Amino acid sequence: MQLILKEYKKVADQKRELALLGETANAKIRQIQAEKQALVKRWEEDKVDQDSDEYSARVKKAYQIENSMKTCQSGAQREMQLQSVKIAAAVFEDVQAALKIFSEQRGFTLVLQIDRDAAKTEDYRMSRQVTAQPVVYYRGQEDITVAVLSYLNNHYQAERAEAGLEDTAEPAASAEQPSRTIPVSSNRKRATP
Repeated sequence: MQLILKEYKKVADQKRELALLGETANAKIRQIQAEKQALVKRWEEDKVDQDSDEYSARVKKAYQIENSMKTCQSGAQREMQLQSVKIAAAVFEDVQAALKIFSEQRGFTLVLQIDRDAAKTEDYRMSRQVTAQPVVYYRGQEDITVAVLSYLNNHYQAERAEAGLEDTAEPAASAEQPSRTIPVSSNRKRATP
């Protein structure tokens, strides 16, 4: 699963969209901060009496700006977390559908996750991680990770092409592909141009 999360093009595209969302929120926060700094600068220049109504109005405005900034930050953080969960769910759904196809074709009744990095390590500090894996041995020819990843990337690129979106990467290498396509669930949203 780690390899799929690392190399599935949909994950990379979704992360870029998430980064853009974060940048948009940061721009709004910077705008609010600049507004607050301009207000403070005017205060320093004007030297308003602290007992005046004007001073009270300025303090009230400063609190409003501060609250607006905090609201914007918390809203952006909440939105980023929500989008991260949506991305993970969409990727998991895609992987589940692809695994179902590959499993049916090969007659597998169970697909296990392995930690490839832990299995290859020579670092003694990772010995616990290596020995704690639920899969102690597997035949390499039964590892369908690369084929599933290739299928997912090809399918994602076909979806993007169908939607008229720009292709984000080169086509995947010619890995084994299942003989049928992944059905699109009714709760999955299609990208719109």
